[in-house]
Amino acid sequence: MSKYLERFRKMFNDLNRYSFIEPLEFIPQAPATELIFKSIESKLGAPLDPAIRNFYEETNGLKLHWRIKRDLGKKEAEKIRAKSSDYYVKIAEYVGDPFAFINIIPIQESFENRDWNELTIDKEQQHRIFNGKPCTIDQIKKGLKPFDLLNKEMVMAFLFGQDNGTPKVLLLSEGYSELDNSSITDFESYIEMLLVTRGLVEARIKIFDRENNELDSPLIGDAKFWQEKFTPKLFSK
Repeated sequence: MSKYLERFRKMFNDLNRYSFIEPLEFIPQAPATELIFKSIESKLGAPLDPAIRNFYEETNGLKLHWRIKRDLGKKEAEKIRAKSSDYYVKIAEYVGDPFAFINIIPIQESFENRDWNELTIDKEQQHRIFNGKPCTIDQIKKGLKPFDLLNKEMVMAFLFGQDNGTPKVLLLSEGYSELDNSSITDFESYIEMLLVTRGLVEARIKIFDRENNELDSPLIGDAKFWQEKFTPKLFSK
């Protein structure tokens, strides 16, 4: 299933059906150019995964933000919180700590224009096993390309291997320093997850933090997989 931008726009517009939700912004970007893709693929030494290309060919970045209305009455707020037993409903957002937020940056910002000095992965240990393979910290950091910036503490990132245009996707937490606790997915599955969870920030934590789900195998699935297992109760019938 493609037409990513159309599906995100529909998801955002559908939020208006809920009396307790305030849609704030939906900002797609112009499509990435073939010149951008060729530059990135040249550096990777491999063609990009088709799902990645398909998304950025439609919109080279996407910002989406909504929140629970701040003027809800006490009874309505309690009713919503009772229904949303899987995710805590914040009535008032703090600056830099959104309730529902997608912030996918342009692909060239992720791959080429940022050096990601914020990444402070395990400064003390120089060698480790990651995803079943021995590697150094420098190898890991070189392959990490954050692309969905949630807040100052968490980001979703690509993890590329050598000469491989099909990256893993994982959660970096603790101020972009911790990746060992993250379950792995791929980009196509990640986008389907965003559409089902409507960009709830807490959903990324509950789904990908292995301390929460204790799942070692990759979380790979289509729209039906995510709808059946991870639709927030806030949106259940």
